[in-house]
Amino acid sequence: MIHRDNKFNIIELEIEGRERAQSVKIIYIKSSSIKILCVLCISVAKMEVFMKFILLTKLSTEVNKKMKDRASIGEKWRKRVKEKCPEVKFVDHYALFGPYDFLDIYEAPDEKTAAKVSLISREMGAEQAESWTAIPYHEFLKLTEEI
Repeated sequence: MIHRDNKFNIIELEIEGRERAQSVKIIYIKSSSIKILCVLCISVAKMEVFMKFILLTKLSTEVNKKMKDRASIGEKWRKRVKEKCPEVKFVDHYALFGPYDFLDIYEAPDEKTAAKVSLISREMGAEQAESWTAIPYHEFLKLTEEI
């Protein structure tokens, strides 16, 4: 993006991708007697891009009978996920009253990591655990334009 007026040309460059949030801001000041080029701000921040996943979990009958121990069982599960998949970031957690017992929204770098989360859930007493890829709606709309 370039902003122009009689005295200043401000150039802002933003580069996005897997390593995004890299930006450079340059100000070029020009008058009849002075020309100055200075780099005002250079900031580079490496950010990992995570995919969003929905985890639906149905607990086994045996685990569901231990309702009073639910908090400690859940904490053990969360610690195990953190130990085996430290890059996973949980966004939200809901208890459900339907075909599934819990719904988790989380971010992970790839499908293999999401599969590990499901496998850990099954290992720790889930009868069924499914991780679904979630695509933000605005990205979904971009996909529809490509077909």
